[in-house]
Amino acid sequence: MSKARQTRPQPRSRRAFTLAELLIALTISGFVFMGLFQFTFSTSRVLFDSTAKIDINRDVRMFTQHMTNYARAANQFYVYSSFKSEDRNGADDRKRDGESGDFLLLIYQEPWPNTDDAECVTRLVGYFRRPESSGSSATGPVYRFEINYPSNAYPNTLTNTPEALIAHLNYNGTYERVWELSRGLADGKLFYNFFDRSIMIKAELFRGNDARRVSETYNFTVSPRG
Repeated sequence: MSKARQTRPQPRSRRAFTLAELLIALTISGFVFMGLFQFTFSTSRVLFDSTAKIDINRDVRMFTQHMTNYARAANQFYVYSSFKSEDRNGADDRKRDGESGDFLLLIYQEPWPNTDDAECVTRLVGYFRRPESSGSSATGPVYRFEINYPSNAYPNTLTNTPEALIAHLNYNGTYERVWELSRGLADGKLFYNFFDRSIMIKAELFRGNDARRVSETYNFTVSPRG
């Protein structure tokens, strides 16, 4: 009895992609990747801006709290053009009503014991902007310093002017930073003397980097107790 010859199935022929099909596939893939890139870029930018705005809001809250606590408790204030030593040498450097500057000095005083004509300085608090370049559009960080005098060494205002008490401070010294970057909006300056009674702070705050920055305007008015 003869056995039936078994035949193996022939493999199916595989058709290669044509050039047109490859071009179509590459085009579709390109659109997909482009969409993913744009979505990722947009999401990253939104996250970057949100983080920057959160930082600015934090700076605003802290600075407003500082001004509320320290400026209102001060007896006197002076505004100077800048924190550079040549701009705060004497009384002639103090900005008058309607003038502005980048350095605010808060003065705290108490009556001098057994003397009716003098006051003693108990504390000095200063805020100043240090621009990174010249010009009204220059930006720069804002710093803060505080000097507290011991009760047995209060300076007498008859023999010590505010300018003399801060003469030893270095413009390029190390101070507490309260604003990362800002631009003054009062004639290019930060602090505005309003009728010698109030301090107006007009600024634009920045966060971010050289490639992308987020900004917010800030306006605040406070009056020392006098």
